[in-house]
Amino acid sequence: KPVMVSGYGTKNLWRHGEKWLVMSATLISSDEMADSLGLPFDYDTVVVPMTFPVENRQIIMAPVANVTFKELKEGTALDDLAFAIQTIILKHAEDRILIHTVSYDLTNRLSYQLRSGNYKVRGREIITYDSARDRKYALDRYKQTPASVLLAPSMERGVDLADDLCRVQVI
Repeated sequence: KPVMVSGYGTKNLWRHGEKWLVMSATLISSDEMADSLGLPFDYDTVVVPMTFPVENRQIIMAPVANVTFKELKEGTALDDLAFAIQTIILKHAEDRILIHTVSYDLTNRLSYQLRSGNYKVRGREIITYDSARDRKYALDRYKQTPASVLLAPSMERGVDLADDLCRVQVI
């Protein structure tokens, strides 16, 4: 659910400084961002060109399941996700893959399906973690293990997986 902060910007943020540098790698326009942040002043936009070649930053949109609590509990969402992830893992046999799972529950359920359930992926190390304190250990193990798969509920910030450390992400 989107969080709208425009009503709080002037009162709680913008009044505390004269100059601001607001940086984002978002897909929305600077006008839309300024509006959603409630910027009460004029601003300039600086666009920095992407340094990665287009062929190295493909985004493949393939929505496969409605990942709501109800669908995961009662519907086919878990099977649909596991099948899609199995397909991606098999297609990228030599690559490290990071799968963003958003919750420990989904991590555990997908891990079971990929390790021993209906969508087994033989020969691939599936790495998970059960708490924030185990995150670094899991990340280190993932980096040290060729062709590993990391199921992670909280690996979206502060992680640099350059070059062969991660070739595929599932979001």
